[in-house]
Amino acid sequence: MARELLTKANSNGMPFLYVVGDSWFFSREITELADSLGKVWIFESKKDRVVRPRDGFTFRNGQRPSLRRSSSRSP
Repeated sequence: MARELLTKANSNGMPFLYVVGDSWFFSREITELADSLGKVWIFESKKDRVVRPRDGFTFRNGQRPSLRRSSSRSP
């Protein structure tokens, strides 16, 4: 379902940069499709998942962000 929606939105010329989803849709198939379409993907992940992006992470300030859960929330 997600693959079909992404493919159809892209082929119909819908302008979008991000593909966002919860852990149910987080799969290699969907992230590889998003990559092939030039989209940025953001998914919730189950805590036992190991994610190794092919091209590595890109950080704004060149620093790796802390992956610790923060007790404060951004507005």
